[in-house]
Formats: sequence, C-alpha cells, structure tokens
Amino acid sequence: MIEKLDILFEKLHDITGIHDIAYHEIKGNSLNPIYKTGTPHLSIDKWKKLHSENKVYVDSDSVLPSIVYDKKVLIMSDVKNDSNASNAFSLFGIDSILVFPIVNSNVTIGIIVLASIGKKHIFSKDQVEKCALLVNNFINTL
Repeated sequence: MIEKLDILFEKLHDITGIHDIAYHEIKGNSLNPIYKTGTPHLSIDKWKKLHSENKVYVDSDSVLPSIVYDKKVLIMSDVKNDSNASNAFSLFGIDSILVFPIVNSNVTIGIIVLASIGKKHIFSKDQVEKCALLVNNFINTL
C-alpha cells in the first residue's frame, strides 16, 4: 500500500504543489496516522508523535463527522480564520487543507489529507476535481 500511496501523493503534489500529504485510517472512532510525505514542516515521526499525544476522535471533531459519515470532501483555504476548523489543524500548523474520504463498501475507512503548512493555498475547482479523480482511482485499487 505504501508504494501506491507514494505514487498517489506525488501526483497530488504535481496538481496542487502541496508537500504535506497524508493517509489516516479510521479505526473505531479515531484517526490513526498511517503514512505521509516527509517534509521539513512536519516529519513523519513528529506527525505520528503529535497524533499519539493528541488523539483525534471523529465524533468530537468539528469537521470529521461530515467527511466520515456524509462522505464529503473538505476544502478549507484559510484554516486560521475559519470558525469551523478542527482544533487538530492548529496542532499541525495547517494553513489550508483539502480532505478526501476513502470509502469502501459505503464505509469511510480512511482519509487523504493535503495540508498547506506555512502559507495559505487556494484550492481551485480544477485542482479539486483532478485530485478527486486520482483519489477515486486509488480507492479502486484497494
């Protein structure tokens, strides 16, 4: 699966220019970090450590229920000024975020997160559509 994620992450980066891209599994009611790109902003080890110290629970988060239960894509270009932003976003220094649910047999089993750290990113309609196609293709290979 890691090889498939590497390919997906590279293609998502090519479309958006975003460097911090991650995959989380949904286990029970929480996010479990599986894999991400290694970047100077947020290393894989730091990312996993922050997640272990600050568990993110679907039902007590401001945005995850919509993604997990309603299977909606989240697009937030200005996290720091969005009243709906998850508290977890500030832990990771996220300025802008794009999140896709990974759905198998009508159940969200994970999420793909593209996080702009250090500067805001406006996700264009074209970028979101192209990324959605890639994520859907990835889901079909599971």
